[in-house]
Amino acid sequence: SSSYDPEGTTLTYDWVVAGFGGISNPTPDSAAMTFAIPGHYDLTLTVTDDDGQDIIINRQIIAYANSGWDPFNQDVLRAAWTPENLAVRDGTTPPSSYSLDETPNNLALKIEEDFAKPLVLSSPNHPMLWRDTPSGDWSFTTDLKLTSVQQGNFYTGIIVDTVQNGFSVRYTIGMEDGDFLRVKRITAGSVTTSATLAWSDKDAVIRVRKTNTRLTFQYREAPGVWADLHLQNYAAGSTTTSRIGLFAATDIQQALRVGFDYALLVDPNITSPTLGFLRITEIMYHPLGGGLT
Repeated sequence: SSSYDPEGTTLTYDWVVAGFGGISNPTPDSAAMTFAIPGHYDLTLTVTDDDGQDIIINRQIIAYANSGWDPFNQDVLRAAWTPENLAVRDGTTPPSSYSLDETPNNLALKIEEDFAKPLVLSSPNHPMLWRDTPSGDWSFTTDLKLTSVQQGNFYTGIIVDTVQNGFSVRYTIGMEDGDFLRVKRITAGSVTTSATLAWSDKDAVIRVRKTNTRLTFQYREAPGVWADLHLQNYAAGSTTTSRIGLFAATDIQQALRVGFDYALLVDPNITSPTLGFLRITEIMYHPLGGGLT
């Protein structure tokens, strides 16, 4: 709506979504799109003036099913979630707790300053909140914010469990110590850092995408604009994912409170449950105004 040509000529808008043709233009400078399948769609908008000068804007559109979207605006956790080392906040002081009413439309996760809760694969005591991953391709996104300490010795974000050649391997992407975005690989014997990016903001929108033989760990630079932090490739058939979720961990005794604004799981294989109940119940063989053929 704020686009204009300083020279006063008319602007022409050309909207293209890769692999998708269902676009209508209610007005010259707007487009309406309907997506039948959840997924990630790359939009290219070319704006051209009467002198042939143009500018190209690229954005990614995420289409998702209702079952994959959780804005954390309910009274209790949805059935898809499974807490681990995590209790609902009810006036007591468990080592780690969560609340859905501390901040509107937000999952607040809190760690008490009682003992260290480090990131490990074997017998972890740090809090995690899991949901199952689809069998095919998928992506999982969240928007997290530090709501108490801004720096310290902590790590929080997205966690995903995989099995690689028969061995359990866990990956994470998140904010560490208030200074970095990091991707880590956790096995039974080690925790290694795969990628690091200096990060001064106190919130971040992060994402894990599984596509064929790759896990891609990303962060959002701007609405619709994503950047890769780490690419984890593997041979076809060697790796499966089982669950993904949210986590927090501390290497020392430290209190921590973080907020997750939403969680979004995109599964391209989801179809509307209405289709399972659709039936042809009546056929009008000779409709009014029609004829037999």
